[in-house]
Amino acid sequence: MIAIVDYGAGNIKSVANVFTKLGADFMVTSDPQVIAKSKACVFPGVGAAGFTMQALKERGLDNAVRRAADSGKPFLAVCVGMQTLFSHSQEDNATCLDIFKGTAQHFAPNLKSPQIGWNQVHFTKDCPLFEGISNDSYFYFVHSYYCVPTKPSLTCATSDYGITYTSAIWQDNVYAVQFHPEKSGFNGIKIYYNFIKQVK
Repeated sequence: MIAIVDYGAGNIKSVANVFTKLGADFMVTSDPQVIAKSKACVFPGVGAAGFTMQALKERGLDNAVRRAADSGKPFLAVCVGMQTLFSHSQEDNATCLDIFKGTAQHFAPNLKSPQIGWNQVHFTKDCPLFEGISNDSYFYFVHSYYCVPTKPSLTCATSDYGITYTSAIWQDNVYAVQFHPEKSGFNGIKIYYNFIKQVK
C-alpha cells in the first residue's frame, strides 16, 4: 500500500485520482503509523512552506515524513513537498525537514512570480522516474521558489526560468519534482506510473 500524506494540501484529491486510474493500492492518510507501515510514500504539496511545516508538525507528520524518506522504501515529494525536504525556505523564513542540505530561494524580482504554466524539464542523468519520457518534455509548474541543493549530484533534472534551476532530485529511494505530475497530462501520469513500478 502506498501512503499519500494528508496534511491539508489542496491537490491531494487530484493525486489520488491519478493513483485510482492507475489501479494502485493506496491510502490518503494523516496517521504516522499508517505511513510507517506503508510500502511507499507520496508527499504532495500546494501552498506555502511555512503553512506546510506548521501543518505537518501539528499532525505529528514531520517526523513521519523524515522516517519514510530514510526508510529505504520508495518516496516521492511534489512541489512544496520537494522544497520542504531541504533545510530552509526563504518563503516564511521556514525551517524545513532538513532531509537534504540546501534552500528554497525566491525567483529574482525581475521575473514574473509565480511561474505558472508549462515548462520543459531537461534530464541531467538517468532516473527511473523518467523512464519512457522524452528529454525536454513539458510539465506543469506553479511556484515562486526553487530548490538549491548543497549537493549538486542530487539534481536529476533542470528547467529554465530566467535561470537554470533544479526541477527534480533523486537519491537512492527518494524522488522529488518541482512540477505537478497530476496536472501534466500523459507525461505526468507516466511519472506516477514509474513511481508505482518502484513499489512493485
